[in-house]
Amino acid sequence: MTRQAWDYVYLGGTYPADCAIPEENLAKLRTEFQYWYPVDLRVSGKDLVPNHLTFFLYTHCAVWGDKQFPKAVRANGHLLLNKAKMSKSTGNFMTLADAIKEFGADMTRFALADAGDGMDDANFESTTVNAAILRMYTQLEWTQSVLKGEEATRTGPSTSFHDKVLDSAINTAINAAHKAFSGMLYRDALKVGFYDLQNARNSYIAFQSPEDEDLNVDLLKRFIEVQALLLSPFCPHYTEEIWELLGKEGSIMNAAWPVAGDVDDEAIEGCLYIEDLAASMRAKLNNTKHPKKGKATNPTKVTITYTDVYPEWQQATLDTLAQLYQEDQETYENNKEIVGILKSIDSVKPHMKKVMTFVSQTKAAVSANGAQALKPVVRFREGEVLGHYTKYLSASIGLPVEIVCESKADKAEPKKPFISYSE
Repeated sequence: MTRQAWDYVYLGGTYPADCAIPEENLAKLRTEFQYWYPVDLRVSGKDLVPNHLTFFLYTHCAVWGDKQFPKAVRANGHLLLNKAKMSKSTGNFMTLADAIKEFGADMTRFALADAGDGMDDANFESTTVNAAILRMYTQLEWTQSVLKGEEATRTGPSTSFHDKVLDSAINTAINAAHKAFSGMLYRDALKVGFYDLQNARNSYIAFQSPEDEDLNVDLLKRFIEVQALLLSPFCPHYTEEIWELLGKEGSIMNAAWPVAGDVDDEAIEGCLYIEDLAASMRAKLNNTKHPKKGKATNPTKVTITYTDVYPEWQQATLDTLAQLYQEDQETYENNKEIVGILKSIDSVKPHMKKVMTFVSQTKAAVSANGAQALKPVVRFREGEVLGHYTKYLSASIGLPVEIVCESKADKAEPKKPFISYSE
């Protein structure tokens, strides 16, 4: 291979007349090069960034300049085993063959994805693998139960509020997993495809009280199918079995990516609101029964007071902050100016102890979400959602629940109801 021969292969030069290699053979080399180069992705460890990967780019520029430039270079961290560096001398060591022998190929892939992405060192946890094995086995048994008609009987479109929440969670997961896979963020893809979907399914079952209409078996089958597709890059053998149980033709490896439907943001936000409310109710009930100070009480009921409007002092504060917000700079003047203006407002002045906390919270929300945080919108009907989930809230604390709406509530505000226990 002379320099002229390499020029022919790499630079598209003319075939050298004195070349001892037949042009047909060199043409095959050039075809292979043009197929594989430029590289779509070069992946190496982070320790190679200051030398190997840098000179990879230098070498390219020396030969090709800015032509056929590599499309992407990715560096990753090292792999820890159970939060410690692998070392044969300490015994904290595992080969890929060892992992597959102990956990199986699918669960090894699962744990590697869960270990993390990016420049930080990934952590392969044995406890994660063992927990995943148990969850997968439980999921397989539940899938078989659903397909036998033991978990749900209702068929047809997703019509109930609970149906819409799960259906929207499925569609959200499809979009989020596609985005994560496209960015090679495999931990994120696993999170939305497995953990988030499992939580959504569990909430769907928990929210359904015995008095409600039955679970939707068609929706549960869609959940099973979509989750199998999202997990197939990690657990091909496991998801292949799920695919066969569903009666699908061919291999899941040849199946198309699932198509996401519409996402009902109102339903999802309402569900998250209920989950947060239930957690707050349980925490307050525990404090009521086991106070750090004062006398313990044993309540027999709980009243949830909600409102559709902000207290007058809060609305006035929001209006003031909106007027002072410098949108071109995405910031505020100093707090002294804000305090001075708020003190001059009659409806705000009596509440100054609470005002600055509210101002700090609002400014933080503006920093995160922009000016829209100054015009908070409740995307769901709070009273309607509370009505849907009254039985669930009652069951979560074991007490009867009363829902009360007040147009001028002193202690409640939109999306932040006031919880009151009584004997």
